[in-house]
Amino acid sequence: MNDKNDYLSMVHSGTIYDYIENMESSQLFYYVCITVGMLFMFQFLQVTLTHVVAIIISFVLIAYFNIKDTRTHETKMNDLYFKLQIIDPKPRYFYMDSDIIVLIDNIKEYREYNIVAWSKMIYALDNFLEILHDMEISVKDYGDNIDVAMHQKQMAIDQLQSVLLKLPVNRKLEYKLERAIYSMKLILQRHIDMMINRLHKYTENNGYTTRTKVFYHDQPSPFHTSDKYRRHLNYQ
Repeated sequence: MNDKNDYLSMVHSGTIYDYIENMESSQLFYYVCITVGMLFMFQFLQVTLTHVVAIIISFVLIAYFNIKDTRTHETKMNDLYFKLQIIDPKPRYFYMDSDIIVLIDNIKEYREYNIVAWSKMIYALDNFLEILHDMEISVKDYGDNIDVAMHQKQMAIDQLQSVLLKLPVNRKLEYKLERAIYSMKLILQRHIDMMINRLHKYTENNGYTTRTKVFYHDQPSPFHTSDKYRRHLNYQ
């Protein structure tokens, strides 16, 4: 994803075909309903010049708001692309999750406090997102991939915590990074949960084998005593 043209794949080329092709399906359905409604009105109702003018104004407004939404989307994509380009070291798979791009950009000033830990954190996140990419293109070793993803998740969090330990005594700096660590945990756990769900669906469709692995959401352990995990593991 080094080419900006690849990253900004939603940019219109200007033809009618591209304009329709890049519409959201809900938008396209909405516009088709409007067109059918107009045809019905022209067919069965007496249409005056006022009605025609109102219809034309409606179409102009629809086109205006659609173009506005498209430009807003392209502005956001350009902003994400810029943020992606200034991440150091440069990742390969961060395009898989815009939340990761935004998070790293928001805390980029912390890199200078521990460059080694910061670089290891970027590599761990990139490895994690590479696994996500592989699973989305139907790589079947779900269990092994989830194991590695969990390891990379913990490594990324540990390295960001190492940056926290190098900060000067400044509660404002510490608080911002602590919130970033918490956000990273949530973002990565969301992907882990999706991977586990995908594994469960695969197992339901194909059955268990000697290589099948069992995972729990939030990684409960047999000795976890919270009510949440007790209910999950069916013991009191």
